[in-house]
Amino acid sequence: MNTRTLLYLAAAGALAVAPLVAATDAHADTNDVAFLAVLADHGIDSGNGAGGLITAGHAVCRELGAGYPADDVAAMVAAANPKLTLSDAGYFVGASIAAYCPSSAPASSHAGTEVA
Repeated sequence: MNTRTLLYLAAAGALAVAPLVAATDAHADTNDVAFLAVLADHGIDSGNGAGGLITAGHAVCRELGAGYPADDVAAMVAAANPKLTLSDAGYFVGASIAAYCPSSAPASSHAGTEVA
């Protein structure tokens, strides 16, 4: 099974839009806690608990690391999770990048410009 298929499976099983009810594990690392809080603030929840969201967040980073553009990864997440809009899927990808793979963040379109 390739990474792309694993992303579909992880995301399909992990994401649903609903109120966040799952409590975070006492042993969760700081990135996990922040990631789950950001998703909860946006109304993104997992029917499989916090672990499902965390697993899907890491899967996003693997796809980005394999060279897929963030927009394509967001489209994969949205396709695998019909309850998520493309905007929500993009938010999930952005939250995943911020928490788990900041080096995968797309360069700002304003990079190299100066403010006078």
